[in-house]
Order: sequence, then structure tokens, then C-alpha cells
Amino acid sequence: MNKHTSPLLRTTQILTLGILCVAASFAVGIHTAGDVRTVGSLQANTVERTGDINGDEIFNEYDVIEVLHFVSGYAEPTEAQRKADPTDDGQFTTDDAVLLLHDLAARK
Repeated sequence: MNKHTSPLLRTTQILTLGILCVAASFAVGIHTAGDVRTVGSLQANTVERTGDINGDEIFNEYDVIEVLHFVSGYAEPTEAQRKADPTDDGQFTTDDAVLLLHDLAARK
């Protein structure tokens, strides 16, 4: 914009830019809204969990560490461990670790 642009044109350009920004923000929000999962929504999708990922029959912080090993690629889960997946989606993610930490804190 230069100093010879009329105030009406300048206002129209700013208004158009604002509408485009709002529309783009809305589109990005709609696109990414399904990617956000809270602990509450994770719990709503699951049944009672034992939390015993490592199979030692004790639910403790070592089970959470085991999940983090899977997430980091340091270890591959066995079929039995996959069946203990807290979100029952067939994959171990940081969501699983957070959910187990939440359950562990609730038990203490």
C-alpha cells in the first residue's frame, strides 16, 4: 500500500486479509482437531487396565518405562505386550505412557 491508496481501499484490503486469516485458522483448527487427545478422552475409550506391560504382575513405573522404550524404538513389544496396550489401538504411543502415569498416580 502506498500513501495514495484511498482509505476505503485500505480498509477493504485489511478486512479481506483479516477474513482470510480467520478462515485459514479455522481450516487448520478443523484439520488438526482430531489429533489432540486428552487423558479424559483416552480413558473414555478403554476398559479396566491392569497396567502390567512388562508382565511381572506388578503395575509400577517400570511398565511406563517399557512403553517409552517401545515409543523410542529401543525395544519391540511382544504379542502379549501388544494385548496390554492401554488404549487398545495396537500401537504404543506417548498417550499410552501418559495414561499409565495417570493411572499409577491415581492408585497411590
